[in-house]
Amino acid sequence: LELEPDMIIVYYGVTDLNARLVHPDDYNGLYLRRGLIDVTPQPLPWSALYRYIRVNFFDVNYNNSFAARTIPIPGVRPCVLEIVNDEFMCTNLGMSAHDLMAANPPIYFENNMRNLVAVAQANNIQVLLSTWAYYPTESFDIPNYMAAAFRQDAIAEHNAIIREIGGGLNVPVYDLFHRMEE
Repeated sequence: LELEPDMIIVYYGVTDLNARLVHPDDYNGLYLRRGLIDVTPQPLPWSALYRYIRVNFFDVNYNNSFAARTIPIPGVRPCVLEIVNDEFMCTNLGMSAHDLMAANPPIYFENNMRNLVAVAQANNIQVLLSTWAYYPTESFDIPNYMAAAFRQDAIAEHNAIIREIGGGLNVPVYDLFHRMEE
């Protein structure tokens, strides 16, 4: 709000899916790596203090590598994905990734999107929502992170929520997913 935007464009991504890849008892709407992304906007957000404490008091090697920027919060059991018999399994949780996504429906994603729209509208900021587009198949002999069926099913759920919110709150939706299919 401090930036006083006229419009915001909301385009979600893989982190919104990853928030669901935790043990069902730990699924509470907080992304398991929240507050540890290496950004330093001015003024510094509260998460800077959190990062400072983690790095200086808990022996966290914090550098610019992706692994260092995505350190799990203690007490949250994230899925450790492995392919077992051609299926993505969360071997440490004893369930498939598909079953884990089903156990953790995108209720927090929907709440966050609705709250984001409500705050923007309450401050006379126009909102444009966008569905997520991705390349759904394997190509170029490089494994495609998004080719897994459990991820595609989750994206379909999230995109449906974006469309529903757009229609219900009279917010335009740019459907990148369907444009990519054309």
